[in-house]
Amino acid sequence: MRNFKYVKVIKDALEKECPSTVSCADIVALSARDGIVMLKGPKIDMIKTGRRDSRGSYLSDVETLVPNHNDSLSSVLSNFNSMGIDVEATVALLGNNF
Repeated sequence: MRNFKYVKVIKDALEKECPSTVSCADIVALSARDGIVMLKGPKIDMIKTGRRDSRGSYLSDVETLVPNHNDSLSSVLSNFNSMGIDVEATVALLGNNF
């Protein structure tokens, strides 16, 4: 998905119909699944959905806790270290996304 504004539009519509049921992660996962099928890729029969982290999500948490795509490695390591996450765990969390 190139533009996450659609996630918000979908999330807002779902919240009206079934409040506190579907997370943004669910929307991204199901959209990716359906997009793959639309492009004639393999069909995944079941994706587990449902919030397992907390009852709410807050933009302010994302802005302060999630590294920016252009942060330096030392900045990212320092940020995660301040939360008690060591270098090895940071690498595991970031995977190949950094």
